[in-house]
Amino acid sequence: STSGLTLLSGTITITVDKTKITGSGTSFTSHFAKDDLIKLSTENDASEATSDVFLEVSHVISNTEMYVKSPSPRTFSAKYIYKQSWQPKFESDSVVAKITRNS
Repeated sequence: STSGLTLLSGTITITVDKTKITGSGTSFTSHFAKDDLIKLSTENDASEATSDVFLEVSHVISNTEMYVKSPSPRTFSAKYIYKQSWQPKFESDSVVAKITRNS
């Protein structure tokens, strides 16, 4: 129901074609690490919007400043940030699954 994403407290701002994300009321240092996938959104629910942007964290400076690897394709001002509910580390994690069909 949440697409594997968790809405975090606070809001973020990033400008189109920039990699710096500024937070207000955020806790970047405890929520993010290098290579984490994040979602920036205009919506504060788990729905998918065409304006959503997914980016990878480059490095975290403080609770209110971090950088992403690729420039943002759009501007977000006082909008929402999501983190993955489970963040796999592919060098040390394995995913085991069984897929079944009913028809």
